[in-house]
Amino acid sequence: MSIPQTIGLTRAMFTGPALSRALGATGPGMGLAAVCGPVLGGVLTEAWTWRSSTR
Repeated sequence: MSIPQTIGLTRAMFTGPALSRALGATGPGMGLAAVCGPVLGGVLTEAWTWRSSTR
């Protein structure tokens, strides 16, 4: 749900060449988060317990 909001907000804030640069920076950031998020979550869950995420 946050991806459409992020792209919409980026389109509202930037125009022209700045919009291209902003979307160019947003895309890889979202991709990296999609890859690293579950991996980091798994590492942290293995290091401690899942209960540590709810404290």
